[in-house]
Amino acid sequence: MRLHHIFGSWCLALGMALGLGAQVAQADELSAAPPTNNPMARTAVVPIRGSIDNVTYESFKRRVELAKQNGAQTIIVLLDTPGGLVTASMDISRYIKNQTSLHTIAFVDSKAYSGGAMAALACDEIVMANGSAIGDCAPIMLDDDHRLQSLPATERAKIQSPILDEFRDSAARNHYDPRLLEAMVWVDHPVYWVQSPNDSAELRFVEKEEFDQLSKSGWKPVDGNRNPIVPANELLTVHPMMAQALGLSKGQASNVDDLARQRGLQIIDRFEPGAGVWLVDMLNAPVSRAVLLIIFIISLYVGLHAHGHGLAEAVAVISLGTLIGIPLMTGYAQWWQIVMVLAGLSFLALEFFVFPTSGAMAFVGVALMFLGFVCTFVGKEPGGGLVPKLPGTWTALEHGLLTVVISMGASGILCWWLGKSMTKVPLLRNLVLTNVSGGSVKQFPDTQVLPPANPWPPVGSVGKAVTDLLPGGRAAFYDDAAETSRIMSVVSETGFVSTGTTVEVRDVGMNRVVVRPVNSI
Repeated sequence: MRLHHIFGSWCLALGMALGLGAQVAQADELSAAPPTNNPMARTAVVPIRGSIDNVTYESFKRRVELAKQNGAQTIIVLLDTPGGLVTASMDISRYIKNQTSLHTIAFVDSKAYSGGAMAALACDEIVMANGSAIGDCAPIMLDDDHRLQSLPATERAKIQSPILDEFRDSAARNHYDPRLLEAMVWVDHPVYWVQSPNDSAELRFVEKEEFDQLSKSGWKPVDGNRNPIVPANELLTVHPMMAQALGLSKGQASNVDDLARQRGLQIIDRFEPGAGVWLVDMLNAPVSRAVLLIIFIISLYVGLHAHGHGLAEAVAVISLGTLIGIPLMTGYAQWWQIVMVLAGLSFLALEFFVFPTSGAMAFVGVALMFLGFVCTFVGKEPGGGLVPKLPGTWTALEHGLLTVVISMGASGILCWWLGKSMTKVPLLRNLVLTNVSGGSVKQFPDTQVLPPANPWPPVGSVGKAVTDLLPGGRAAFYDDAAETSRIMSVVSETGFVSTGTTVEVRDVGMNRVVVRPVNSI
């Protein structure tokens, strides 16, 4: 298989993978409920479940637009999410705020942490299920011991700034106290809930300095609550009763249907994520990506050692397209990571098919692909930059490193076994070219293939491999005329050949010398 055919097939497969993912991600979302003349408010339920990424945002936006086309006047955004990519979460928040023709209700079914809290607070109101929770949107993560880790002041300010702006905007739009929302994002930002000393029982949320001043005037913490309600080393996370007391939630409901009954709403349809979103989530899981990487490496190995069939090459192209296409769709992969993977593949192709360099380009290619695959596990940080700043980013990097190392280790073991078994196992033996076919080459009319003049080394010459043939490499042949050995670039007809193996020239073409181990003839 020629290099440009392989590259063309890869591009085609990648395009098909991305196109199929985009089409499948829309599947099952394009079902519509028939219109109704019921005078009650027409309501659609649009859930956000699981980790938030770019696919989540695109799916949510499509489903809301479809609900609007069906005449929905109210959207219940059902939330059960731990959060996810900050950029995708901010996109969802801003999209919700732009729906001026809709009334939006966030129903926290189980949890709305991080990006889920951002989406909930962007809605016109929040209702929570029993036992649910909302909050914790700081751009920092837990370490392995589940302890909060802080950042240097400058880096933290840069990363927190766009998130705080989004929360403050939600506070202004929906009449929340900005100090409470800031406490979901900002560690070391204690908030006190105090009441006046007179009978009016005026309540306020204040910071430390104002609390100290008000305390001198007789103000005191609200009875029955800890003081401060958000300590300096914690992030605000609240459950239904507390959320309602703080003015964040408008009430409680056991489920969406209960919420609809309480508000007199008519649910006309439920727009669940389609099968494509589920498929993308499944393929983006670390276990799935580890399996795909193993399949890619093994297929590449089989293609190099049993070339000519095309099946292994096709599997390698599809698995590689999925490996980089899915993270690109979800927003975890960035352009420079894809370039690293493709550059690594190009170095490998140059080593194997164009001009062998005793493994130097292969080493560079493997290193680039390794780094590229590892980095696709890490999402873009708010504020940008190539160097990770957040502990959570370093954790994701560690998980990616562990996944890729385990996958490559398992692939190495399987490739070693295949090398030992490829000519012994009946199914695998059929992939290996063990006989050289004879006969003439079919010619097109009025064409003629001219052999090279005075080919060297001549067919039948015996030499020795001075590098591993992968299948490309170098071999030395004795030149009688020059009375010395000459080293030539050669290609093995049977796949891998180790250094020092005696080889015989089987064919000399216009731009390559084809050899085969003597003991396999």
